[in-house]
Amino acid sequence: MSTRQRADLPAFGPWPCSDLLEAHRLCHLDGSGELEYSADDSVDSLGFLTRDVHKVGDKRHVWPVAMGTPLRAVADGVIGEGAIVYQADEGKLSATGTIRRGVSLEAAVDGDYFDFLPS
Repeated sequence: MSTRQRADLPAFGPWPCSDLLEAHRLCHLDGSGELEYSADDSVDSLGFLTRDVHKVGDKRHVWPVAMGTPLRAVADGVIGEGAIVYQADEGKLSATGTIRRGVSLEAAVDGDYFDFLPS
């Protein structure tokens, strides 16, 4: 499965990154204004990282979480097609949790990229 997002999706930023981060992971700003992965209970997530970060301090854009256009994310565990997906650790999405992020448009297993519709 492709790891690429649609090129026509609007992104915002850029912000410096606090660590080496992977694209398609949910991020928020840490206390020093740098992007880092969102935890399962982060309520201040900005969006999904547009590109991998290969060097600490590199600047990256994010795709906002509430845009109503299908996005690509990384699965944490098994997710069924049509399942409600929730925020998980390390910026991933899971079939269980407390902060709802949308509905899966396809099935995925741990570590897979999958498409979902943000809610």
